[in-house]
Amino acid sequence: MMGRQVVLSLAAALLLTSATAAHDLFFRAPRYRLTPGSEAVVDVLNGTFSRSDNAVTRDRLASFSLVSPSGRAELELARWSEAEPKSQARVAFGGPGTHVLGAAIKPRLLSLPGAEFNAYLKEEGLDDVLARRASQKRLNEPSKERYSKYVKAILQVGDTATDTYAVALGHAAEIVLGGNPARLKTGSRVHVRCLVDGKPWAGKSVFAGGRRGTTDRRLPQQRLVTDADGRAVVEITGAGVWYVKFVAMVERDQPDANYESKWATLSFGVE
Repeated sequence: MMGRQVVLSLAAALLLTSATAAHDLFFRAPRYRLTPGSEAVVDVLNGTFSRSDNAVTRDRLASFSLVSPSGRAELELARWSEAEPKSQARVAFGGPGTHVLGAAIKPRLLSLPGAEFNAYLKEEGLDDVLARRASQKRLNEPSKERYSKYVKAILQVGDTATDTYAVALGHAAEIVLGGNPARLKTGSRVHVRCLVDGKPWAGKSVFAGGRRGTTDRRLPQQRLVTDADGRAVVEITGAGVWYVKFVAMVERDQPDANYESKWATLSFGVE
């Protein structure tokens, strides 16, 4: 009986570690097709694509912008709420076309015990970082990680689909979609390009998934690997709200950080 209790306790600890390690940042709009001249309140989910664990305060924003067919505009910080448990971005749209909402979150430091850090690496597909820790016999070494986050959403205003969807915002980590979501349907295939500091993030894991329709029924998550140009192909398996995400991590030899990570997400709607 005691052995079974120990196993259950370990399983619970692993689940807790997994839950605390996963802390993505997403834009999730109530709808991704809007009418010209309308305003939308976009949720900022700091946790998973279903829930937010806490709000992101305005002082952490390095940039907050909207790209429309007429160009890029920085948004007022007053349009970013700080109410718990989630921030919200209040965005006003003008004329028709495809729009891209983006934000960059300033770096912060995070320390984790070795076991928790290893579980987080495994969950985020950072197998190369985990393998290097193992080969160097450093699995018990705690992490001192400097992390920053970069979030985008593509929204369609009116019926005119424009090539604005493919804009690169110049974020330190970024996902660029290879097709306009307004033209995607169930069964479509669309490539994404993953960039870190403007260069292809090659041979790395990227994840895609989402929710069906307006429900919280999950679309099966896909784990993909980027090619030499940082590209991977996403299978659109259903209508709904989609996300693509990746975490880029490198080792650092600095007094305050032994790792640096850059988190990128993109969301869009498929009808």
